[in-house]
Amino acid sequence: MKRLTGNTDVENAFQRLDTLTKEENLMTAARTFEATNHVDNKVTVIEEVLQQVDGNIGVIKEGTRSVDDSVKVAKRGTPIVSVFL
Repeated sequence: MKRLTGNTDVENAFQRLDTLTKEENLMTAARTFEATNHVDNKVTVIEEVLQQVDGNIGVIKEGTRSVDDSVKVAKRGTPIVSVFL
């Protein structure tokens, strides 16, 4: 009789297992999304820091060029003295 109405204990257990499996898959997907989003936020912060470092390197390069130009001017203005021993 139970078989005709479709309410056997085994069928109920399989239906419950199917429901729990679907819920677990949804929870796993949600946690994966959360972790991925966290990593994405960290990458964004790292990109911002790297842009700042790149800007600082540009400033340092300009300063170095200025010093190099000053050294070249100083070399041109310094007389060459030969000393024979």
